[in-house]
Amino acid sequence: MFLSWLVLIISIFFGTLGSLIFPFENAGIRTITGVILGLLLAFINPLVWDRLVNISKSKKFIILLMAISMMLTLLGTFIIQKATTAEYFKIYGKFASQILFYLSFQDLFNSSIFITCLTLIGISIGVYLVYKKNTLSPRDIGITLIHLAVIFIFIGAMVGKILADKGVLALSIGDVSDQYQSQIKSSSCNFDCATSYLEFQKNINKGFLKKLPLTIRLDQFKIENYPTEYRMYLLHFNHKLKTYETTTSWAIKEMKKGSKPQGTNLQIKEITLEKDNFYKLIVKDIGDDKKQKVMRFNTENPNIITLDQSKKALTIAKKSSGVKKYLSKVTLLNHQKNIVSSYDILVNRPLILGSYYIFQSSYDSQNKNLSIFEIVYDPGVVYVFTGFFLLTVGVLLSLFSRVRTL
Repeated sequence: MFLSWLVLIISIFFGTLGSLIFPFENAGIRTITGVILGLLLAFINPLVWDRLVNISKSKKFIILLMAISMMLTLLGTFIIQKATTAEYFKIYGKFASQILFYLSFQDLFNSSIFITCLTLIGISIGVYLVYKKNTLSPRDIGITLIHLAVIFIFIGAMVGKILADKGVLALSIGDVSDQYQSQIKSSSCNFDCATSYLEFQKNINKGFLKKLPLTIRLDQFKIENYPTEYRMYLLHFNHKLKTYETTTSWAIKEMKKGSKPQGTNLQIKEITLEKDNFYKLIVKDIGDDKKQKVMRFNTENPNIITLDQSKKALTIAKKSSGVKKYLSKVTLLNHQKNIVSSYDILVNRPLILGSYYIFQSSYDSQNKNLSIFEIVYDPGVVYVFTGFFLLTVGVLLSLFSRVRTL
């Protein structure tokens, strides 16, 4: 067990050292390179090689790594991640915050300690598979596939962490582009900074651009709103505030001849929308059929008609209709400007180009011809899906062998 801790401490040391001295841009690459370099230096001695192999394939070492990874994951859920220095000082105090910064726990899932543990888990499982005595029985094949699945999921997580990217692309109708603004490459601009075309163009001029596998041309951008809804509001006069407050409301489309608005002594005889955006309402008192009243409500500039000696009032107003969906019709072009295909990008239906996912994200409220896309690049997804597929097959084979044994 002592040697297991020693290997772990040496790996963390070399991983941290690698994250500080290696020239790679990504901290994950620097850490993993440091861990592997440290292990290779130890492997020069054949005796140390045998010891490290025995430690790496031991169940105790893997369980130790799993336990540490779980503890770090729990810490990452309790400690606020990627907050500002002022927020850490306010929540945890100066001394505790300095410890968090020293251990890189303010970004724990990208820290040298966490990446080192994940790297050692992958190496240990790989060494275990290489030195494991395998047979062609369904049970052994299933166990091997389960271990391979963990390695694939680990590789996918690492590839995603190291190579993943996220950014934005803003296009007006007719615009063509094969580049997007990388959020990860730009430390001065997050996704929210590109909410307008001018802001996007300003950040493009700063750089931080990355290439897409194909050129995108925006042919059409549509915004569909919910249908306009008119509602009748029952108001009650507040004597303290000396103003009317809404008590309840009803959708006009649900109000028919003979309906009785709750809270009033009225029954509707007729309700019509006139051409000049006025609603004409003919009502009568429930207790007196002869007592009728004609009310006209302005839907553009709502007016109030009082009831019951001004204690209550009615008004009809247009309810603001929100955006139901927005859609971008795009054409994909190759680098020779030849048309490849066309696609409609919706909020929940992204355009997939290999490992690139292009989501319909937003639009510029001041320029309704401009569409804003979110670009997500994650080449590790393929490895993760492969890992889950192998995991499913491995579990089924293991269960199948047990059923046959019974």
